[in-house]
Formats: sequence, structure tokens, C-alpha cells
Amino acid sequence: MSGNGEIYKTISIDGPTFNSGVDVSNNIVNPVSGDVTLDQVHDQVFLSSKRKPSNWEDNILLATTDNIIPILDVINTYGKCVILHNPKIDGIYPIELDGIIPYTIPNNNEVCYIRDCFSGVGIPGLNNIFDQANMSLRSFVDYHTSEVNSSKIFASPLLGDGNGNGNGLYKQNINLRYTAYFNYDLLIFKYIYEKIHPIQPDINVYINNLYVAVNLITDGTTDTPLSSKQIEDINVVNINYLWCKLMIYCYKRIGDDQYLTRRQLEYTEGISRLCQIRFDSFVTKDNYFTNPMFSFSRKW
Repeated sequence: MSGNGEIYKTISIDGPTFNSGVDVSNNIVNPVSGDVTLDQVHDQVFLSSKRKPSNWEDNILLATTDNIIPILDVINTYGKCVILHNPKIDGIYPIELDGIIPYTIPNNNEVCYIRDCFSGVGIPGLNNIFDQANMSLRSFVDYHTSEVNSSKIFASPLLGDGNGNGNGLYKQNINLRYTAYFNYDLLIFKYIYEKIHPIQPDINVYINNLYVAVNLITDGTTDTPLSSKQIEDINVVNINYLWCKLMIYCYKRIGDDQYLTRRQLEYTEGISRLCQIRFDSFVTKDNYFTNPMFSFSRKW
């Protein structure tokens, strides 16, 4: 492991060392010890020889109500809860067709699917950026190529053609017209621009031109390729907007929380510091985004 400075700001561990600490078979040479959290065992990130932690989290929906109304009834008023069905394991004829959505290429022109956390594969959304786990785009690409089809269907949207042109998902499959990399990122960018531009019309020329290109794609006028840099910049705008919205939400909720009445200042000061975060880019590995990079101002 390595770190910078007296207070470690970064920490890393090489793959073989990591595997020697978490391999459940224990059939390894020179194993190392390490801590595995209950959450990691519960989410089956790491297998445990002991029983799984409490099923409280699994059954939380069944125990949650909204003004005595079961939360599942509330959810089903506006959406639909389904049981997952993996065609590779459960066969190709599910009782409920919606259950295979996480294992298919959904038609985003007809229905908007947003996935949070469950087994299966899918296109990650902004809600998955900080904890992608098996919700990385690479898992979606791999599933729909090597594991399902003999011929390659998808490739990383960041792979170019040698002339600076990227290969956004909207170019690879007609069902994904509103997606370049993250789920509905083109549509989200379009929304943000049209929300902010009337308030701040002096947005820089680059963003203006990027909006024109995105607008032509979402309107179905063209499938002109966006460069990997443009795809990254679109999602940098998107994640910064989402972060701002999240900070506003947290600030308001702190003000409404009666439990925090005597300590609100401590929490609002914490929020004010988090508000200084600005996302600048994404770390890229093997032509896929991993984690967002950010900077922050110390002027508080």
C-alpha cells in the first residue's frame, strides 16, 4: 500500500495482494489479512463462509410505509415492481416480461428504465457513478457481446475511429438514441442547458456548440459522432448539476430535521464545504470511465 504525506490522501493495493486477502477458497500462497465490511458481505461483493448478515435490508420495502400505506403500493402507483428473470439461468420464457429488462437492451425511445442496485447488467446512470460495482458500462458491453452473442455488438463508447470521433451508444443501437455513455446523458444535458441558458445566456461558445450537436442527435436529425472528449464533457456538466441539486436538497432537509435542531450549524457548515466540490473529468481505464475526478476550493 502507498500514501502521500503524513496524512494519507491516496491509498492503493496491487491486484495479486488484494486477491490474496479476499479469496474465499484460501487456496493461495502467502495470504494477507484484511477487513471486509458487513455491507460488502450483504451485497455479495465478497462471499462469506458464515451466514449472510440480517435480511433487514433485503426486506426493507416490505416493512416501509408512507402514512400507513405500504410503500410498494405507493411505488406501483407511478411505476411497477417486478421480479428479475435472467434468461441464461431461468430460461427464455419469463412469466413477467418486465423481469428480463436488466438483461436486455431496452428501447429507450418508448420507456425510461432507471436502475439502482440489483443483479443483472445495464447502462449505468448518474446515480451509479460513485458506486458502479457490477453496474459499470463494461459489464453491459461484455454481457451483450461475449456472453450472449457470438458476434460483437457493442464496444466502448470512448473508442474512436482514429479521427477523433467517438462511438457513443446512440450510434451503436437505435434503442439507445438518448445515450452516449451514461443512461440518458444526452437528454439530461439537453435539459440542463435549456434550464440554465435562459437564466445565463452567456454560456461559453463550446457548450453552445455542444448543445447544438446533442440537440440534433436527440431530435433524430443526425447521428453525428461525438468525440470521447465531448462525451466526457457532457457528463461533467451533468454530474455537476446533479451535485448542486443534491447539496440544495441536503441543505433544505437539514433545516427541516427536528432531530438536528441544536446541531444544524455543524451540518450546514459541512454542506457548505461539500458545495465547493467541482467535478472536472473522469478517470479512464481500458477505454471506460471509472470514477469522477474533482477539485474544491478551500475558501470557506
